[in-house]
Amino acid sequence: MALRITFYKSPSKSLLVGFALHAIGNLVNVLIGSDILLAIICLIGWIFIIKGFVLIPKHFQLTGLEAALYALYLIICMVMIIRGYCIDYQYPWISFNGFINFHLFAPTYILPYLMPLVVFIPFKYYNFSYFLRIATVFAVISIILFLVFMPRIFYESQLLAAGYDGDNGFGAQFAYIYVPFAFIVLCSKYIKKSVWIINSIALFLSLMMYMVAARRGASVTTACLFILNIYLLYKNIHGREKAITTIIIAIFGAILIWTFINGSAFDYIQKRGFEDTRSGVDEALMAQMTPIEKFFGKGLNGRYYYPITYDDIYSPWGGWRYGSETGFYNIVLKGGYLMAFVYILLLAIPAIKGLLMSNNILCKAGGFYILLSLVELYPFGWLAFNMKFLIIWMFVAMLGSRSIRHMNDIQIYNMFFNKQ
Repeated sequence: MALRITFYKSPSKSLLVGFALHAIGNLVNVLIGSDILLAIICLIGWIFIIKGFVLIPKHFQLTGLEAALYALYLIICMVMIIRGYCIDYQYPWISFNGFINFHLFAPTYILPYLMPLVVFIPFKYYNFSYFLRIATVFAVISIILFLVFMPRIFYESQLLAAGYDGDNGFGAQFAYIYVPFAFIVLCSKYIKKSVWIINSIALFLSLMMYMVAARRGASVTTACLFILNIYLLYKNIHGREKAITTIIIAIFGAILIWTFINGSAFDYIQKRGFEDTRSGVDEALMAQMTPIEKFFGKGLNGRYYYPITYDDIYSPWGGWRYGSETGFYNIVLKGGYLMAFVYILLLAIPAIKGLLMSNNILCKAGGFYILLSLVELYPFGWLAFNMKFLIIWMFVAMLGSRSIRHMNDIQIYNMFFNKQ
């Protein structure tokens, strides 16, 4: 009965639950490595997503230049996908199970190019109050996992810092559990303080896990998100509360700086410093593309030859790579500079409108969030089928609306947060 209510009375909740189930499926796969459970949970998630999206009345909400860029981006994506199957070499999957996984469950293969369809969802179905509940659940899960795996996270990092073999980046996968939901911390104006604290703790611990695991790009972008979170908090508090908050933040900041300089927890990220681990890969990618391919890309399954280790040559892919760790070059590989330019422009225009031409915190936070995702294209920032990009594409539509941008915070709360 509860499921039926979710489907038929609140399709927006079904959509959010579906994305949350995909996140849970990937979490289970990280923890126990079960492809079967991943498939089962994600298939249930697809039922929620499809049912929710079908039941929501569609309405195209972009206008002017943004509508033209959106149409062009969809055309580029469709052509890129079709070209991806018109190849005379091996696909990136090596079995039927791999084919199913790539197309239904892998968050960074073909599914990200479905995300722009979110802009057809009318604003009245945007439910940030329910998103808050889901984000808080994942915040609690993230905090628990940090406490459980903290000894090993630090141990693996110290092994690598000392030059021994270790699980490179261990802990980053736990940080990523919460980060796709982290936008909600920027909404302190509209949510209960206790709930904001839980989510802020989860974001801070995610930042610590990234730093200990020496994920430099993720550390910087997550730190930017956390700093904006604190800034928005300061705008909403006054008097004694602001003074107490300042003291607490100063104490924690001093402890963190002292630990970073004198402790061993961050030795690995200090050791890596500004080490360049990407330019060789990206240079190989670009060197193996013709001028036409650089402009239009090689399609969804475009590849280039760059074996990093001796074992790569004898792997099923024979040293061929179907993506780049750098998000921007990953887009260029598949859709060329054309796709990268259109994507960046399509997102940058509403982001700037949200930051500079809005009267409420939600739109300003959304503008910052989109711009941060564009900055992330350099260190990593792959397009993904997850809650983060669901929120990003929602804001692409919202920030294009003058009426939404001109709402005050009370109106924003009543429209998006005061829902059951």
